[in-house]
Amino acid sequence: MRTSVELEGPIVERPVEDVYAFVGDLENSPRWGRTMKSVKDPGSPDGVGAVFREETRILGEKVESQSEVTRLDPPTEFSYTSRFENGAIERTRIVFTAVDGDTRIDVATEVDIDRFPQVLAPFFSLLV
Repeated sequence: MRTSVELEGPIVERPVEDVYAFVGDLENSPRWGRTMKSVKDPGSPDGVGAVFREETRILGEKVESQSEVTRLDPPTEFSYTSRFENGAIERTRIVFTAVDGDTRIDVATEVDIDRFPQVLAPFFSLLV
């Protein structure tokens, strides 16, 4: 089953280049996202193809995942795919828009959830 969520995000009072640089580095995701830990795989390249090992809490449970950067289009777009140990696959696209010197962050996420009951899928995708 696939479910998706699109969120018009917050306005950050920083230039779009600064916000993109910070969010576009998945090692910073514990500071802006859902992850508790994010470490770049030393064998992976920088930029597109970079792989990060992450730990997340979903519904109170620690879940490990591997995220791969799939698109970098500075300073407007950043995308990655996460594969969770429970079988879920998440594809996230983050768009950065300059607004009067500040930055709006919009997020679109698609989640493939084959191992969860359908009734829980929308709730799970919001958590992810």
